[in-house]
Amino acid sequence: MRQTEAVLPIYLDGHATTPLAPEAEQAMAPWWHRRAGNAHSPHRRGTEASVAVERARIEVASLVGAAPQELVFTSGATEANNMAILGVANAAQRAGDGRREIIVSAIEHKSVLSAAASLGEQGFKIRVCPVRRDGRLDVIAFQQLLSDQTLLVSVMAANNEVGTVQPIADLLSDVRAVGAMIHVDVAQLVGKLPTCVADYDFASISSHKLYGPMGIGALFVSAAAQYRPRPLFHGGAQEGGFALARCLPL
Repeated sequence: MRQTEAVLPIYLDGHATTPLAPEAEQAMAPWWHRRAGNAHSPHRRGTEASVAVERARIEVASLVGAAPQELVFTSGATEANNMAILGVANAAQRAGDGRREIIVSAIEHKSVLSAAASLGEQGFKIRVCPVRRDGRLDVIAFQQLLSDQTLLVSVMAANNEVGTVQPIADLLSDVRAVGAMIHVDVAQLVGKLPTCVADYDFASISSHKLYGPMGIGALFVSAAAQYRPRPLFHGGAQEGGFALARCLPL
């Protein structure tokens, strides 16, 4: 090795973030500079940007087994997690749904636990399911927590610290039996293992966990979900209306 060559450090923190893949950077570069445009602008640049966004939506949807119209782009998995939990609770309450129980696992990402805790301050009952010594959800305890008052279950597909893969398929029939919805944080699974979100109601994705850019994520919202989450932010009509209005206090 020539002395002028840089020695790159060994990076082993892929659960926290992954470096941007060169091909991803190359694909994005034109949209930062010579092809930059607002996807909601009516002129040519805006139209080209809109086409690029929709092409990306199709590609991401294909990666996770969803229909493109079921995919909402966000600023990351944290926003997607909050949208799924707070937005669904808000939508259910506005619809007059009396269910007030939310189940989360004890090892969820902080954005899930914190969002659930905020609902606890607003009258919801937050039930935390323990995990076994191997980091996998205690399915028996989970079944005991479920009831006809359960509105939403949120369990991550793979843990963000130790990578434990959760038995989501084993939970689905029980969740459906009580009429509840399920949200799955698949941020750590996508791009690492085959992922299909079609059986879920909601699923959160993060770009920077799979060699994409930081600041980009997505929320899968099943066309069959009981409720469409209420949006979190005021703004234009981007992303199918999810940028229309901030979630109001419940």
